[in-house]
Order: sequence, then structure tokens, then C-alpha cells
Amino acid sequence: MRASLRYVDSTDSKAVVAALKAIYQSATAEEALRELDAFEDAWGEKYKAVVRLWRSNWYNFISRGGVSPAQARCSPRIWH
Repeated sequence: MRASLRYVDSTDSKAVVAALKAIYQSATAEEALRELDAFEDAWGEKYKAVVRLWRSNWYNFISRGGVSPAQARCSPRIWH
């Protein structure tokens, strides 16, 4: 998240954070990918670097299983 915000204008940061949260709080990897696609549709033109960052690190994100809202303070989970 923090790495993504380096590329985001401060006026858009709250909206971008909300959109990125939808990705990493997804219940499944498929849902997370749909959210990433939605993020790209909404913000990809303006923040190509953020989309590129998430897409290039997608395998690392998926292999850690993301973080569900209920488990945010615990440990990462693995999606099946």
C-alpha cells in the first residue's frame, strides 16, 4: 500500500486507498483479481505506475494470501 501511494497525488489518496483495500480485503484470489481490474478501469489511466506495481507483484501478493478484514491483525491466510 505505502509503495503505491508514492505515485498518487494527495488529492486522490483516500479514494485510491479505498480502491486498493477492496483488492487486499477480498475473500478469494479471483475476487481480488476482479477488484484489481476494477481499480485499473477507474485509476489506470492516471496512475499507470500503481497498476504496474500491483500487476508485477501479483504473484507475491497471492502467494501470501492477502489479508482478510477479520484477520488483519493476525496472520496472512492462504487462498485455495
